[in-house]
Amino acid sequence: MQLKHNLNSVKNQLSEFAIEEWHQHTSYTHRAGLVVSHVRRNVKPELCTQAWCKFLEIQHNLGGVTSLVTDNTVNSVHLCEAPGAFITCFNHVLQSSANQSIAWRWIANTLNPYYEGNTSAEMISDDRFIVNTLQNWSFGADDSGNIMSTQNLTALQQEVKAWKRVDLVTADGSVDCANEPERQEEMVSHLHLCEVTTALHLLSRHGSFVLKTFTLLESSSVCLMFLLNCLFEKVKVFKPTTSKPGNSEVYVLCQNFLGVSTEVLDALKKAIDRKSPLTIFSRSQIPDTFIEQHRKCCQFFIQHQIKTITENVHLYSNMNQERKLHLESQRLCFIDMFMERYRLSSIDTSLRIFNERKPLKSLRRAAISRSRHTGSYLSRKHDLNLPWPQRLALYSQMELSLTNIQQLWLPTKNTFSPVAEVSFTCVVGKPYSSMMSSPFCDADLMKTLKHRT
Repeated sequence: MQLKHNLNSVKNQLSEFAIEEWHQHTSYTHRAGLVVSHVRRNVKPELCTQAWCKFLEIQHNLGGVTSLVTDNTVNSVHLCEAPGAFITCFNHVLQSSANQSIAWRWIANTLNPYYEGNTSAEMISDDRFIVNTLQNWSFGADDSGNIMSTQNLTALQQEVKAWKRVDLVTADGSVDCANEPERQEEMVSHLHLCEVTTALHLLSRHGSFVLKTFTLLESSSVCLMFLLNCLFEKVKVFKPTTSKPGNSEVYVLCQNFLGVSTEVLDALKKAIDRKSPLTIFSRSQIPDTFIEQHRKCCQFFIQHQIKTITENVHLYSNMNQERKLHLESQRLCFIDMFMERYRLSSIDTSLRIFNERKPLKSLRRAAISRSRHTGSYLSRKHDLNLPWPQRLALYSQMELSLTNIQQLWLPTKNTFSPVAEVSFTCVVGKPYSSMMSSPFCDADLMKTLKHRT
């Protein structure tokens, strides 16, 4: 709790910074900030994003994806995966390996971008990869894609039942905490419980699990980490260099799954249904040696985070020409180090997951989506407390480009073949009382309407 207090005290300095300007500033001071654009330009991987580069580092620290291969096959499940960069990175590394005859099966889960009961704030707007690999995506029994539902967990189990073995599960989920940053770990704790429970139900013995998390300071996080240490031979906390050093994001890498009893799995499922925090251990059940090791781990990452935030605050108003040149030199040097360490090379476009030459098209209107958050933290808190008519008036002042609206993907009479040649499947999902998102309505306007009082 002292570590939490120290970190929040430093984070409080950021409350008055406009989020767009602060993001631009920290992107510039990030030593690995040029890596993604360099990889995208020179290696040309499929769906190259920051997440793509982060997973490249993650799989390297797991011993390489080929370490997961058994009898020239590997099976993976990717939770909270949109837009799909972990998957395309996994494929790139597999195709770059010496043994290109590896058979790979994968399935992914995410909040369904076409289910209008999910809010736009919860979902990733970029669905280009999803819509072109839809047969590999599981949206569960209720079609929402919500992993925080035991019936959707069961549906996912059924989908991979024929595989006999699952070698890797990744979980890259998060919750939008921009308006309550001090509660980030608390707000995401139930999602972590659901991701861990799903992974333990799916993984085969000796499999690996990757979990994105943030600060590990609350009792629920201590219990979760102790549980993972009991069930895996090796557990380590890792922060990719391409992850911004000023944020709390870290990844828990778990290797060699030892198995788990039915009693533990049932207890975890019940905790999901109760929506209760993961406090399945009492303090007396967790050894002091583990608590001390966990504390040192948290202290290590928090000290680095505090150092970065403090430096960024100082540089925000003290960036001179000499410092700019030094930063640019470091950023260029980091590109060389990254490329040398991971020995990245291009693969033929025919080896991509979606290998058609035409550009990916979206069924959603991602082209006109604006930033989810604008202004400073304090100004956003003020705006949320305004009456609905005033919030709508603020929205109407935002610039909305008609050019972008005209770029919406809309079917024309030549888009589809004659109806006689097309087969349709009716999908029935969980009922919802009000429409939370739609491909036919601007996301920011729907968010404003949702908060109507």
